[in-house]
Amino acid sequence: MTLRFHSNQEEGLTTINGDGSVTWDCLHEVLQALLDSEEEHAALPHLIDLRAADIDFTDTTMDIFGEFFAVRFGAEVTGSIAIVIKDGLDPDICAMFYKVASSVDHTELFDDYNHAMRWLMRREFANTPPAVASAP
Repeated sequence: MTLRFHSNQEEGLTTINGDGSVTWDCLHEVLQALLDSEEEHAALPHLIDLRAADIDFTDTTMDIFGEFFAVRFGAEVTGSIAIVIKDGLDPDICAMFYKVASSVDHTELFDDYNHAMRWLMRREFANTPPAVASAP
């Protein structure tokens, strides 16, 4: 299993991605390392890309992940968070990720990478149109 994060201030994005078997311990270690890092990452949008990962959670670890994400990770990260999972994932795991994403206002769940990126771009990078002066 390889799970890693990369925070890039210049590009304005923090990515977390992995492949192979991903357990709660592995995911927790990376999310905690990201929170503990000294980089100014909390306000950046976050893309958690788990399409290549085989999620290996038990019912107990799903509950622990949900609590950690809602109480700790989602509270400390103020930028938008997009979670991308692969299509065809176990229904119980999908439900857990949906519950987790729904517990944090600025988080969405996707099974399509392009949709996740579009959502992040619209929320974080879209320019607000200039105000139009009204005629006297």
